[in-house]
Amino acid sequence: MEKQLSMTVLGVLALCFLIGLTAGCLCSLWAGEAADEAIHELLTGIAGETAQAGNLPSAFLSQFQYPIVSFLLGLTILGVFLIPATVIARGFFLAFTVTSCIRVFGAWKGFVFSLSMLGPPTLITLPCLLVLATFGGVSSLSLFRNALAGGRKPIGSPLFSKESLARLGICTCAMTAAALLEAYICPILVNTALRL
Repeated sequence: MEKQLSMTVLGVLALCFLIGLTAGCLCSLWAGEAADEAIHELLTGIAGETAQAGNLPSAFLSQFQYPIVSFLLGLTILGVFLIPATVIARGFFLAFTVTSCIRVFGAWKGFVFSLSMLGPPTLITLPCLLVLATFGGVSSLSLFRNALAGGRKPIGSPLFSKESLARLGICTCAMTAAALLEAYICPILVNTALRL
C-alpha cells in the first residue's frame, strides 16, 4: 500500500515538473523582445561569473535548495501543497533559463550554452529532487490525513525511516558531487561554449 502511495505521489510530482517546464517555456517565449535585452545581460553576467570558477557556496545552495526544501516540507502538513509548488518552480526556472538562452543566443549556441551551464548538475539533482520530494510528499500526506482524522492516532513520519534516511544520505552525496561539478567543471564547459 505504501509503495503504491509513493508511486502515486511520484507520478503527481512528475506531472508538476512537466507543468513547470511548460510554463517556463511559454513565459520565456511570451516575454517579448523588450525582455530580450535584460535576459541577454543576465545570461552574459551568469556566463561571466560562472566562467571564473570555484564559487562553491553558491553551487551548494543552487544544488541543494529544491531537494532539501522538498524533503523538509514533509515534516509539515503544508507540504501537501508546497512540495508540488516547489517541484513546479524547479521545472519553471529550468525551462525558462534554457528557453531564454536559446532565444537570446540562437538555437545552437543557446542550447550548448545552457547545456554546459546546467546540464551535468541537473542530470544528478533532478532525480534527487524527485526522490526526496516523493518521500516528503508521502510524509506530509500522512500528517495531513492524520490531521483530518482529528489527530487521534499517532503516526511515525516516513521521513525518519531507515529507508528514507539512507536515500537522503545517497542524495546528499550525489548533490555534493553536482555542486562540485557546477563549481569546477561547468565553468570550463561554459568557457568552451562561449568560444563556439
